[in-house]
Amino acid sequence: MITSKSLLLVAVAALSLSTAICARAGVGPISMRVEQPSSTTNEGDKKTVKRNLKIIFSNSSAADVDIKIKYVLFGRDASEKEVKAVDNGDRGATVKARGTEVVETTKATAIMTDAKTDPKTRKRTPAAGVKFVGYGIQVSDKDGKLLTEAYDPATLKESWSKVVAAPAPK
Repeated sequence: MITSKSLLLVAVAALSLSTAICARAGVGPISMRVEQPSSTTNEGDKKTVKRNLKIIFSNSSAADVDIKIKYVLFGRDASEKEVKAVDNGDRGATVKARGTEVVETTKATAIMTDAKTDPKTRKRTPAAGVKFVGYGIQVSDKDGKLLTEAYDPATLKESWSKVVAAPAPK
């Protein structure tokens, strides 16, 4: 039988875990919200997705803040099943005192062809291409100090250093 004490322990553990997963860099004057505008085109078994990031920064301080933004749009390769960069880059911006600034990345394209089986020969053609799986953003000040970061899903933080080091395909 489950007691109220054990339920309380489970609730505290769940809250601790969710706080650790959603953690960002230290508390500071810069906060951000991320939108992912995209468009999809289907042509038979081929799916083309175009996506970019729209990052909205807010500054709660009384001074302008110069920031440097590093971003990665992550994709999963259909044949190798590994996470790779579909697009990545750097941007600079100045967020005005007690103001907001919107930064948009370039539009990246991911093309995925579904796996299929020929009904006559029963031969299977494997899936090919890349499918978007998320993004990563790191924001630092002009001195390189990390101000905030975001990963969606949070597990992509593990892939950041591997993917940022490799150049994005063009």
